[in-house]
Amino acid sequence: MQNKSHSILFIVLVLALLGCETPGSPDFTLSSSVDTPIIADASFIFFGGRNAIIDTTSNEDLADLFSVDGDNFLTLSVDEEFDIRDLDDVIPVIDVEPSPFDAAVGEIQLDDFSSQDDDTGNLGEASFEELTGIPSDLEEGDTIPGSTSPFPVNIEPETDYFVSATIKRGGINVSIRNELGFNIDEVTIELFSGNNFIGTVVMNDLNHLTTQSSTLPVVDNPDTDPEVQLTNINTDISISWSEQTMQDVAGSLIINHLEGEELFASQVEAVVPEQDFFSSGVTDFSDEDIQLTQPDHYVELETAVLTIQNIINQIDIDIEMLQLSFPGIRQAPYSAADSLVIVLEGEDRIERNNITPVLKSIELSDVRLYATGNEVEYNIFGLTENTQQNDAEDARVINESDMLSAEVVLTNLMIKEAFGILTNKQIILNDSEPGSLGGVDIKNNFEAEIIEIDGLSDLSGKVDGITFTNSSLSIDYFTNIDASATIIGAFLGIDANGNEFYLRGLPGSDFQLSPNDPTNDLLVNGSPIPISDLIKFDIETDGDFTTGKSVTFDSEQTNISEFLSALPVEIRFVGLANINETGQEEGRVTTPVRFDPSVGVNIPMSIVTIERAAYTDTTSADLSDLPDEDDDFEIKEGILTLNYENALPFMVDLQLGFLDEADNLITYVPLPAEDPFEIRAGTVGASGFISNSHTGTKHINLSSEQLSQLHRSRNVKLMAGLETIDRDEVRVRSSDHVSFQITGKFTIQRRIN
Repeated sequence: MQNKSHSILFIVLVLALLGCETPGSPDFTLSSSVDTPIIADASFIFFGGRNAIIDTTSNEDLADLFSVDGDNFLTLSVDEEFDIRDLDDVIPVIDVEPSPFDAAVGEIQLDDFSSQDDDTGNLGEASFEELTGIPSDLEEGDTIPGSTSPFPVNIEPETDYFVSATIKRGGINVSIRNELGFNIDEVTIELFSGNNFIGTVVMNDLNHLTTQSSTLPVVDNPDTDPEVQLTNINTDISISWSEQTMQDVAGSLIINHLEGEELFASQVEAVVPEQDFFSSGVTDFSDEDIQLTQPDHYVELETAVLTIQNIINQIDIDIEMLQLSFPGIRQAPYSAADSLVIVLEGEDRIERNNITPVLKSIELSDVRLYATGNEVEYNIFGLTENTQQNDAEDARVINESDMLSAEVVLTNLMIKEAFGILTNKQIILNDSEPGSLGGVDIKNNFEAEIIEIDGLSDLSGKVDGITFTNSSLSIDYFTNIDASATIIGAFLGIDANGNEFYLRGLPGSDFQLSPNDPTNDLLVNGSPIPISDLIKFDIETDGDFTTGKSVTFDSEQTNISEFLSALPVEIRFVGLANINETGQEEGRVTTPVRFDPSVGVNIPMSIVTIERAAYTDTTSADLSDLPDEDDDFEIKEGILTLNYENALPFMVDLQLGFLDEADNLITYVPLPAEDPFEIRAGTVGASGFISNSHTGTKHINLSSEQLSQLHRSRNVKLMAGLETIDRDEVRVRSSDHVSFQITGKFTIQRRIN
């Protein structure tokens, strides 16, 4: 505030008149009293235009900080968004290791041995004459005497589906049809592999034109019996019969069917039917970032590529259909029935004996991995071609150890969402300066988030010592994090004079840090900020980004009143998010991870002065027309009179500092050893607002030394002490004011010679 005082040119007139009255002989003095205004009608409202304690005319930014309610109650408010870095480091990183799998053919089942597989087929036969030793000219009605075969008749059945096999277990079912023309009491069949005897089967009562079958065990007890090499299958057949009448002309005994009965081999050379095989396994991924411990835990992939690579089929048979199923990889709506099934068939079938690795890739999107224990299950089911549908001579050599092998790989994983036990992580909220060695420094202009409260410097430079009792700082935020999270940070305030101070949690409060809190990445001038200068707070995390949330630092748990009463013109912040501090709680995070905070500073003008507050300002007081040491006039005495009206809710004590044209101090009024002008406070009502003003008058005598220097005055520095009554809290309206006038009454003398 600059207030021009009234001119005192009329003093010159007075002095001139005194000169005219001077007689011309003996020495004597003439004196006169003059009154002159020092500060004429100074009025200071608390908030507003010129002559306001909070002067908004010279600084529009200062005016923008304040709001006035219907009762003219003032509140200083600042809202500033924080530019917080991307928090996607919270998203787990999973790297699914390539999972090799192999599926062996396993035991090979043999069914039909011949393409003649119907009941009327003829795989080989023995004639009437060969089996009976009787000429075959008997006819219907002729008598055939009872007897047995003179010797076994060897039959090599037609086994166009079979070349050889190493039998592990099971037997061969032989079907015989009697077309000899008479009834057989007993048929004995001996099975040979080449010249090696395998076993015997006996059939009874095989009547004319009937068929019987029986199974001959090849390996009856696989736990103890050795494997049997089977090749060049042939049979010795003999019969016995009773005397009877021929029912037809002499015919033959026919082997009309030959098939395996639960016959399994470890190796075959045959025209094999369709074979199936099955294998299962798991592939896992690291639990470093997330643990999926429950069936409903999952990782949702925005995109991924599932590759079946290095497919090698050692089997001498095509894999007509290869089905890979992943019970834990599910597509929307993510039920068990929505699990991923990949089928390779048709053009994608796996050809036999391929030694060049084959690769098949499938693009995935919006799938979830349900992987309890961080293990992804897979099942492999395969069906081979049925070579019996091909050329009957298309025999293949197959071993039970022949393998189909491949690798299942998940790559290019872009995680969209994760739900499980998230590993504890500390995510720095500020960007680090390129080349930084780690951490973020609150004094680094690139790294610190800085709020500049434009305009507050004027108030900060004038007022000192006031405590704003109901002030608060709030963090308003939107977040889609659905996991426990604590923000640990430092708020550094800097006032207009460069003084620095931190916002702190009070001892025992929820905002106070413990020695175990991770703080080493929060720095000041390269060193960790002491935990006593840090503050922490939990954020509400329900995953709902549409609903704003807030946490408020108030005077009950923090030093916010002290912090904001220092009137910081700049607030700096560095911080980190401590996610799932215990590492035991389940949570959900979604890409992109959002935490959008803003800071709100609210300073209602509810004031208390714990100590005497100070206010300073300067106004014009040009007293150059008063006599100086070279004049014939001198000031013999002077009294300053203060008339005031105080409509502020606090007492004001006033001291004047008279300044020369270089703003050097000439003198104080009153002197420092003397009591200042005391301006009593107005009456404060129960609401804390002023109800009545107080008026009064104060006088002070100036010393001769002060009077001799007063002509040098060009400005007056007003130094006011503000103090609430009994240190009680008061509330300030924008219209609250104090006004006063200061006049000087001087006695001026002239020596007459």
